[in-house]
Amino acid sequence: MRENSIDYFRSRERAEREAVRNASCEGARWAHQQMAAAYARLIELEELKAAGAVAPDKVITRSEALRARNDAEYGRSTVPVRNIPGTPVRRI
Repeated sequence: MRENSIDYFRSRERAEREAVRNASCEGARWAHQQMAAAYARLIELEELKAAGAVAPDKVITRSEALRARNDAEYGRSTVPVRNIPGTPVRRI
């Protein structure tokens, strides 16, 4: 990802850290801590990739390559919904 993505991750991490301080209950505090930690990991990963410290055959780079394919189904709404007897069918 580009520098603007890293900047976005940094701003989101700061916002989540602030939300931890302002959370009204323990559950909310925990959720915001988890999100802040996830953004911190994304920042670390992007910095490692930018420095060339991530090998091309690592899982993260392989999954990104798969998502970049033209025939990748990630994020598409055409995935069929399984019809389980006794449950209503929901169309996506």
